[in-house]
Amino acid sequence: MKNADFYGLVYMEYPDDYSEMSEEEISRYFRGNALRWGVRCPEKHIMLSLGKTGNSIFNVFYDAKGALNGAEKVLAKNLKDYKRRDEFDAVVLGNNAKGIHFEYTADDVDVRQFCELVVVKVKRCFYTVYCISRAKDAATSAPLFEEFRGTLRLL
Repeated sequence: MKNADFYGLVYMEYPDDYSEMSEEEISRYFRGNALRWGVRCPEKHIMLSLGKTGNSIFNVFYDAKGALNGAEKVLAKNLKDYKRRDEFDAVVLGNNAKGIHFEYTADDVDVRQFCELVVVKVKRCFYTVYCISRAKDAATSAPLFEEFRGTLRLL
């Protein structure tokens, strides 16, 4: 396993055959202005990422579920053939988190994607764990996504 330090805030581990994404790759695959870090394995068609919103007074009024609901509305609006599979609770960075599994069709390659989005609130910031694989690989990807989430530790 390799490990990384997310802006001096979070420690994480990821498989040896994954490589860190460049700023260009991150901006290609992810939208928004949150700090974002990611790794990918092109051969397996899998991405693992972590994002963090800014410290905002407005975040005082939202919890992880509210932030997740807002993010899902944006996803449903912007992703082709979006379909939620399920929702779940998790513990991330020592806090209660909310997550969803969903699918969509990638515009650039017309392939069904399986995704996991987990949101956790830490003080007045939200961290988002976003993982993607091909839908046909969901059964093997979901445990990897959970394992990745489990390595996240606040520094």
